[in-house]
Amino acid sequence: MNNTEAAKSEPASYSQFACIGAGFSGICFGATLKRWYGISDVRIFEKETEVGGTWVINQYPDTCHLAHGNTNNIGKLTKSHRRIYVRDHAAGRSYVHEAQFLFSGASFIHEPRNLDVPGVETFRGPIVHSARWKKDLDLQDKRVAVIGNGCSASRVVPAILDKAQSINQVFRSKHWIEPPIEVQYPLSPFVFLAKHAPWTQTAYHMTKYGSWLRGLFTKSTDKYMRATAPEKYHDILIPDFDLGCRRRIYDPGYLQPLHSDKITLTNEPALEITPEGVRTKSEVIGADVIILANGFKTGQFSVGIDVVGRNGEALHEHWEKFGGPTGYNCTAVSSYPNFFFSAVSPNSGTGHTSLISAIENQVNFALRVIRPVLEGRASSAELKREAEETYTQQLQQDLKKRVWETGGCPTWYVETSEMTSDS
Repeated sequence: MNNTEAAKSEPASYSQFACIGAGFSGICFGATLKRWYGISDVRIFEKETEVGGTWVINQYPDTCHLAHGNTNNIGKLTKSHRRIYVRDHAAGRSYVHEAQFLFSGASFIHEPRNLDVPGVETFRGPIVHSARWKKDLDLQDKRVAVIGNGCSASRVVPAILDKAQSINQVFRSKHWIEPPIEVQYPLSPFVFLAKHAPWTQTAYHMTKYGSWLRGLFTKSTDKYMRATAPEKYHDILIPDFDLGCRRRIYDPGYLQPLHSDKITLTNEPALEITPEGVRTKSEVIGADVIILANGFKTGQFSVGIDVVGRNGEALHEHWEKFGGPTGYNCTAVSSYPNFFFSAVSPNSGTGHTSLISAIENQVNFALRVIRPVLEGRASSAELKREAEETYTQQLQQDLKKRVWETGGCPTWYVETSEMTSDS
């Protein structure tokens, strides 16, 4: 008997609302629902033992009672209810839960990217991904190889410098590293707008003025990097593409420590992991510990969850018809009544403004949409197919004119040559 069959043997539990994931989006959804409508009949399903989502799992140096269950399948119910098949690993049982409304707060920023280099299994020491940090990892007087140079690496490297005997950072790509945000523009109107009107952060990026402004930021960021990082590393650190094409990094104290004799950077890609360390084109970098700071598997939404809509159509099948993941206002898809995204969903991920504001906007939008249902003026809320098609076509046309498509760099914001789905 599989998990679904076992679950069907028990009476279903019920709540008016259900949400998958207790990260920022799940917390935002529950709090907003209570604040707006006074509704607390909510069940939140979380695969971890704590709330917080991505930032509970990510506990690398210098980083921040729900039903515990792994949601395996979501199917359509009559009368616009949703049926959820849950596997509770802690209790060792499967069960069915039903809800009138289902929100997905499952982020794609949670599954570490595998290292696409042969020989990982041969290394004699520990290999630890920054997203699965081991608190008992011993780095004292160790030779550490760090693979990657994005946001995680920029925090990990300076945080472990005092303990490590040496740090060799191996990477392939470049990133714009701006001054720390709290000191960059202390009297700037942009800081005021970011705090009090966060929507303006996307508005100016989608105009000719935004393009001009990016040019100014690019020049000032280039100047900051050259003034702060060692000159010998300028060529391998400073990008030759537009600011914003990849996720920006606000310097967490990474560039200045690069002057230390204990740190060595190389932009030769790792070709193989050997028992002794990391082999590049020109050398084998000896290491006692390897830290992977190569990010997450992106472009995957509702991973590990089978979402099924009308006529038995799975969500991934629905998206295949559009050429890739999409959703109206990043929140709803057609043929899935009373189902909404409240997390990092297609076209909501961003590296140029706050993801928290995107989550809040999605939750607010969805809760406004379902108001007629809550008031008894409608039986369900369901997106029309034509609206999804029109929205997706217009969005993709507009995105082709933005920095993610025209900035001159490969980026995880772009899902395929046809679709920009993460940004």
